[in-house]
Amino acid sequence: MELVEMTIESIRVALYNYQRVLLLKEKNSERYLPIWVAPAEAEAIAVKLQGISVPRPLTHDLFLQLLELWGAKLESIIICDFKDEIFYAKLVVGIDGGLKEIDCRPSDAVALAVRVGAPILVDREILDKTAVDTRPI
Repeated sequence: MELVEMTIESIRVALYNYQRVLLLKEKNSERYLPIWVAPAEAEAIAVKLQGISVPRPLTHDLFLQLLELWGAKLESIIICDFKDEIFYAKLVVGIDGGLKEIDCRPSDAVALAVRVGAPILVDREILDKTAVDTRPI
C-alpha cells in the first residue's frame, strides 16, 4: 500500500442539506478528498483547528488521554478503503515498542489526528479513485 499525506483544507456545510464535508488536500498537489462527516465530528475537528478551548474534554480528548495513560501514542491515521460509498480508516498506535492498527471512522480518526499533529495518510489507490482534481486539464 502506497500512502499519500494529506492536510485538512476545510470543513464546509452543504447549503442544500446542511451536511458537513471534510476536505482533505493532497500535499504538493491540487487534489482534494471530500468526506461527508456527521455534525458532532465536524465540530470536534473545527474546535481544534480554530484553537477554541472547551471547559471539559471532548470524547476525542478523553480517548487521547487514555492512550497516554496506557503509554500509547497516535502515530498516524490511514484512510485505507472505500466500499459502497463509505470511507474506512485506521488509527496507527504505537505501544510497547510496536504498532497496532485500530479500525476507526475517518471523521473520528481526523479529529484525533488534528489534536496531536499526527499525519493524515490515504492509500494512493483510494485517492486515485475518489479525489477531486482542480488542476486544469
